[in-house]
Amino acid sequence: MRLEPLSRAATGLFLFVLAATLVPAASQAPTAAPATAAAQAAPAAPEDDRPLDARTFARGIDALRQGRRDESIQILKKVFEDFPDSPYAPQSLLKVADLIYPANGWAQIGSAPSQAIKDAGVFLAALSQKYRSSREAPRALIKLGYLSLEPANPKGDLDEACARFASAAQVYPDSDAADDAYFGSGMCESLRARPALAADFFARLMDENPASPLAPEALYRLGLALSLLDDPAEAALALERVRTRYPDSRFAPRALERITLLHRLRLQPAFLRAPAAWKTPAAAKAQRISPGQGAAPPEPDLYRLDDAYGAPPPARGAAARTAEAFRGASDIAIDAQGLAVVASPRSPGVFRLDAKGRVVERIAHPVPGHVGVGEGLAVYISGADRIALNARNWAGADLKGPDGRPPREFGPVEADASGRVYLLDTRENALLIFDRSRRLVGTLRPDVKDGRFVDLARSESGGLYVLEGRTKFAVELNQGKASRKINLGGLGLAEPIALAADGLGDLFILDGRSGWVYVASPAGERLAVIRPPKGAAARLGEPSAVAVDAIGRVYISGRKGATILRFR
Repeated sequence: MRLEPLSRAATGLFLFVLAATLVPAASQAPTAAPATAAAQAAPAAPEDDRPLDARTFARGIDALRQGRRDESIQILKKVFEDFPDSPYAPQSLLKVADLIYPANGWAQIGSAPSQAIKDAGVFLAALSQKYRSSREAPRALIKLGYLSLEPANPKGDLDEACARFASAAQVYPDSDAADDAYFGSGMCESLRARPALAADFFARLMDENPASPLAPEALYRLGLALSLLDDPAEAALALERVRTRYPDSRFAPRALERITLLHRLRLQPAFLRAPAAWKTPAAAKAQRISPGQGAAPPEPDLYRLDDAYGAPPPARGAAARTAEAFRGASDIAIDAQGLAVVASPRSPGVFRLDAKGRVVERIAHPVPGHVGVGEGLAVYISGADRIALNARNWAGADLKGPDGRPPREFGPVEADASGRVYLLDTRENALLIFDRSRRLVGTLRPDVKDGRFVDLARSESGGLYVLEGRTKFAVELNQGKASRKINLGGLGLAEPIALAADGLGDLFILDGRSGWVYVASPAGERLAVIRPPKGAAARLGEPSAVAVDAIGRVYISGRKGATILRFR
């Protein structure tokens, strides 16, 4: 039987029914199996069932890790504001304070702006008071101590800082911040000029936390504190331990410098003054007395001219480049590397000399009257109605004195370890003290009617001294505040014009009339007199300034000489 072909209409109907029947099955069957397999292979992640305070704290930390600092602060604030009883509240308070005020060590004090100090102080105070039993509380007390030492803190106070460190050490002796508390207490007592108490705190840190990262510096500071007491031999032993226990630390070479200084100005003079040392035939002959005859011991000869230091003036007609010579010096300082820095108005410029006394750097300045040094290679230059920091202007007309006007005279300048800058306005006879932001934070004037300030000096131990020329006194300042006066009247000075200080607190006073340098103990007692030979003094011309380095070598400059005298 022959089949007849379907009509066009019947064929279309057949294809429509076939498509409606087969296409849904073909489209659904292949996708069902993969969907089921994916669901079995990767089940949905469980929801975070942690409490909301924990999740909020985690979000704040995640934001910080991703570099979103401001967002992190806002999230962490919500933790202690919305959940004050949460265990994450003290952690959040401390983290916010750290983000606002990141200083976590003594060396980082000095750069915080006033607003950051104020804001961080609020959070740290809340943490130390409300969450006293938390593990973050001692760290909050220590940071509050740092805040009290900030130069830009209008409510800063050394006594308050010391109380914060002491509380952290006494209340939380077993905390992981105990070593910071002991170290801060020791540094505070050093700034208070109480070396015996400072030594106790540094020794306690070494006894209870010998593995602390602060141990090398604490042992070095212990040696420094002992060196200011009456037992230089014990100090030398402590400093020698720095060199043997921590030979690769940055404090090992500094310990050797202090040992050298102790030997020069404490151990050696004591030996030379001992009867057994000078009542010998040789000493008696030098003193023109009979051996054993009763007489006062001679003044120790502690300093000798270093003939190898400094190049002689260039020969007449020689073309000396400006960067290689200077013509006279009005002031001199020793930088953190132990190199001399010379202000020369006649050149003009500020010159840094190498270890052999040769010029290695020239800093341009129109009228450099005075120089002071800071950290590293920082040089403060005073003169021409400005203070410059190296080649950049640090302060000029925007620097205001107590009357709201710029200083009348930009005289001697110094900077302490906390960043305070001290400027002597010789016309107004006032010492002006500024913080890093150029804000006036203190003023000091002579306390006698005829007193006259003539020079400033900073010691390696952190003290700052101002020389009063007419009445022959030196005023010691710590943390910008006067702490004591030193009577220099018994030294035999005729016209004191310049001052320097070493790490032991000894003072070096240049007499403008004789050109001699008188060396005095911290109590003002005469230790030695440096008398430049006539030929050397003639090379200097009019004496202008004196400086001393970390190992006790003394430098003298003159206003007309092209060299610096060094005594060792």
